[in-house]
Amino acid sequence: MIKKIGDEHTRIEPKYRNIFPIYFDFFKEGIFVVKTDSIHSKLMYKKLNGIETHTIKSVINDYKRIIKDDNKSYFEINFLNFINNPSILKGLNITKSNSEIKFILDNQEFPILATNKENSALTKNTQLLRFKHKNNYWYELIENNKTMYFNYQDCAEQDGKTFEIFNNELFNAIEIQKPEKLIIDLRNNSGGNSAILKPFLENLKTNYLNKKGSLYILIGKKTFSSALMNAIDLKRDYNSILIGEPTSGNVNHYGETRGFYLPNSKIIIGYSTKYWENWKGYSGSLKPDIQIDYSIENFKNNIDEAIEYIKQLEF
Repeated sequence: MIKKIGDEHTRIEPKYRNIFPIYFDFFKEGIFVVKTDSIHSKLMYKKLNGIETHTIKSVINDYKRIIKDDNKSYFEINFLNFINNPSILKGLNITKSNSEIKFILDNQEFPILATNKENSALTKNTQLLRFKHKNNYWYELIENNKTMYFNYQDCAEQDGKTFEIFNNELFNAIEIQKPEKLIIDLRNNSGGNSAILKPFLENLKTNYLNKKGSLYILIGKKTFSSALMNAIDLKRDYNSILIGEPTSGNVNHYGETRGFYLPNSKIIIGYSTKYWENWKGYSGSLKPDIQIDYSIENFKNNIDEAIEYIKQLEF
C-alpha cells in the first residue's frame, strides 16, 4: 500500500505466499471470525480482541500507518485483507514470527500456524443469499415471487454466459413474473469493467420497476471502482434507493489502472492514469440513503438486515 499518495487505486502488490487461515469482518459489535479452514472451524464467530500482546485498538492504529483511512470503508476492507498476512504483521512489529501467531479471540489465546495461500481453503459457514453463488451475475425470485433479486458480483463477462444473454433472461423473467420490487446487490463487487452493465441499464430505463419504491441498490464496503460507478449511475439516473454501507471507493477518484513489475523483486506496481469526476462536488464514498449496521447475531442466523428492511418497505 502507498498511503501518502492518497490514491485508492495506486498500490504496491507484493506476492504474499502465506496467510494465517482465518478471515474476519466488521460488525456493529466488533470484529468477528467469518471464515476459516476446517482445522480452525471452532473459531468461527469469535470476537477479535487483540493479537499477541497488542489490543485490537492498537493493531488498528498500526495498520493506519500503511492503509489510507480518510475513507472508513476503504480502511476496513483493506485491514480485513491484510490482518491475516504474516509478513505485514511482522513488519508492523505486531508479531515477532511470520510462521505462528496468537490471536486473542473471545479473550482467549489461540495459536495459529501460517499456511501456503494457494493451498488454504477458507470457507464461510453461512446460508445468506448474497453468498449463494460464485457466478459473476445471477438472479432469484424471493419473498413469494414479489421481489427480483439480482446479484452482480464482478464487472466482467462470465465464462459460458455473456452478460447480454443473462440480461435477456433476467428481463424475460421480470416480464413473466411481474415482481413488485427489484434489488440489485453490489455489496460483493470490487469492480472490473463498468460497461458490462450497460445492457441492463438500458433495459431498466424504460422498465416499470424503475420507480421509487420498486428499485433498490445494495452497496457496501466492497463496492469499489467500476461497481461504484455503476452504483452512481443507478443513483443519479434512475429512481432508486441506496441501502447498506458507504462504499470503499470514493465517488470522484483516480482510476483506469495500469501496472508494471519491478525488475529484480518482481513486485507489481499498480498506478492510476485517469481522474474520474463522476459526481461534481460529491465528497468521499457513495453513501446509502438508508444506512444498515450489520449484526454478528443476524449473520450467524442467516438474516440479511438490508433485504429484510426492503421487504418491510411500503410506498
